[in-house]
Amino acid sequence: MPSSPNADIVSVVNEQTNLGMLGSMARILDVLEASGDVSEDVVKLNTIFDLLLNVPFSFMWMQAHHLTMQPPEGSAFAVQFTAIAARNMQPLCLAYAVARFQEMYSADWGRRDLRMVKLHYEFTEGVVFGVMFYDILLDEAVDNAVTRARDRDDDHFTFHGEYPVSFWNATAADFAGGLKHSHCETYLCCTMYVLS
Repeated sequence: MPSSPNADIVSVVNEQTNLGMLGSMARILDVLEASGDVSEDVVKLNTIFDLLLNVPFSFMWMQAHHLTMQPPEGSAFAVQFTAIAARNMQPLCLAYAVARFQEMYSADWGRRDLRMVKLHYEFTEGVVFGVMFYDILLDEAVDNAVTRARDRDDDHFTFHGEYPVSFWNATAADFAGGLKHSHCETYLCCTMYVLS
């Protein structure tokens, strides 16, 4: 996988309780811009609004050792993610995914000390994908993802094999044009490949 500013982004995410989600997004975009991954015309209010409402995201939850034989030290869980977006929008999608995820699962579960241990990501033609490794404090959120995936009335969660998958801006039925399992399997394999 090409070099990326992973450690800088992880540091920003772990400081989010002080920065807030939008502050984290701004700092993450600064990091990505410094690495040459962001074009200036992307970060406009209407672009961000469009992202918040329309870009479909997926998050597959699992124990870290299920994704890789050598998980990062201190990690207990891995959340493999995708966002289906044009290449120029992907840095914004990455910033939103990691900042919003941290906000949701540290605040919702009272886990202010929740720590992202490591981040891997890759920009491709139509999808940004990667994995967020978290410490043990993600445990209750993982349990909740399993519970919600079992609930047939919850349209934003499902299972892919044994792993719960959650969706933003799409239901499980319409994600990736109804090809959610093919999409999930493709990018799970891509993520495992880049980690090997």
